[in-house]
Amino acid sequence: MNKKILYYWYLITLILNKKKLNSKIGSQNEKTESAFLIEFIKKVENKKFIEFGFHPLEFNTIHLMTSKYEGTLVDANKKSVILMKLFNFFHNYNIKSINLFLNKENITKVLKHNFGIFSIDVDGNDYWLTKEVLNHNTNFELMIVEYNSSFLDKSVTVPYDPLFNRHQKHKSGWYHGASLKAFINLFDKKDYALIKTIGGNNAFFTKRKFLNKFNFKEISFEEGFEECKLRNQWSNTSAKQQFDEIKKLEMINV
Repeated sequence: MNKKILYYWYLITLILNKKKLNSKIGSQNEKTESAFLIEFIKKVENKKFIEFGFHPLEFNTIHLMTSKYEGTLVDANKKSVILMKLFNFFHNYNIKSINLFLNKENITKVLKHNFGIFSIDVDGNDYWLTKEVLNHNTNFELMIVEYNSSFLDKSVTVPYDPLFNRHQKHKSGWYHGASLKAFINLFDKKDYALIKTIGGNNAFFTKRKFLNKFNFKEISFEEGFEECKLRNQWSNTSAKQQFDEIKKLEMINV
């Protein structure tokens, strides 16, 4: 049977079989992000979440969705959004899915409601979009961003490009987003503290005034930084080797 037909049949079984769907979904890094969020959301007052950039079977807030918390998911891939709408309909989740290629002009329009948890992973303008969000809203109790460990200990981001496509920018796909140090500096200006990193790609920030409330402590770049395990494994390279591949491309110090 044609592989494409088999794949669509597989998706249909997930749409119709909730138990099977739940066995196939997760966040990155062996569901570590999901485990953290399931515990964290019990502590917050505003339990609504929003995530920018998702795959229907893998995103940070996926187990908040299956636990029936209210959330919004945004992605530029129309097929991903359609599939998520089907999951939402057949499994009675409390999710709104939006098909949108994000830019600095439209991201804040999606944030019409108040959300307690924010997550972004769009492999492109992550820094500039997060900065735009922070200029309009600093009420999130938790903010999750994907950092690019290939930028090592530099405080850099890629230049803003409203049509950013990382595979068009460089064949490796390693030139995108911003470094962990860049995000630490950005969030520091809005009084957010780094509290956790997972897998060398996801960084978690909360307001400093919430540190005691949530029983967290602020950690430094040195304590939080690690190379991206998944990227290093599939490419058989280190972050240093990845940086050497892209170091001649334009980077903005922030």
